[in-house]
Amino acid sequence: MKPTLRDLQTRFTAALLDGDLESIAPFVQTDGIEAVERLHIYRNHSRISLAAALADNFPVTFQLVGKEFFDATAKRFIANHPPAEPCLSAYGALFPDFLANFEPARGVPYLADVARLEWLRIEVTYAALQPALDLAALGALPTDAQQELVLALASNMRLLTSNYPIDRIWHANQEPDVPAVDLSDGGCRLLVWANADGCRIERLTTGVYAFFAAATRNETLAQGVESAMAAVASFDLSQAFALHRAHGVLSDTIDSAR
Repeated sequence: MKPTLRDLQTRFTAALLDGDLESIAPFVQTDGIEAVERLHIYRNHSRISLAAALADNFPVTFQLVGKEFFDATAKRFIANHPPAEPCLSAYGALFPDFLANFEPARGVPYLADVARLEWLRIEVTYAALQPALDLAALGALPTDAQQELVLALASNMRLLTSNYPIDRIWHANQEPDVPAVDLSDGGCRLLVWANADGCRIERLTTGVYAFFAAATRNETLAQGVESAMAAVASFDLSQAFALHRAHGVLSDTIDSAR
């Protein structure tokens, strides 16, 4: 029975990934070049294109390991995680986790977190902007209602924590002559966001990070403060609100508790 277009597309994709080109060759026109050879050319071109897309999406990750290592890694990743959508700028969401479990990358322990930072930069760049939480409107609410306000991080904001100074590693690799980064400086807690001026990265204190992390779990204002104070007893809510005023970290969710 003649396969449907969907079946043929599925078999074609599987053949490109597992290398069994003979199985799909009968459905490919030769046109002067043998079908299997035509498929080899297409398969190699597809791999090169996907590896190039990963290099574009993770340029610092590429710089840290070099072309040979990156290309070999990309080949393994592509075989296990082909694109799920047609937009190549959105390809690589699973790449950081892949790196974290990729044995040959164990010698660069911060590599996966650098890749996570690069992926978050892509996410926030394409995120839709939302109205920011109006602190004046919040202040006008009764105290009980303020405490029960459900927090939410704005869609163009992301949080990331790492045991390594990945922000400094990323910034260092924006220069032609990469300055040394001291890994003994320790980890960081980051806010990553995008606005009209582009993508930004800023370090957060432990308490402020814990407060905004509560917003990712849609906790109430009272719960967010409690979480922050559990992390740092001296947490000052005004610091988090100052950052929000500057960048619109929280979305406009004037709402009572669930």
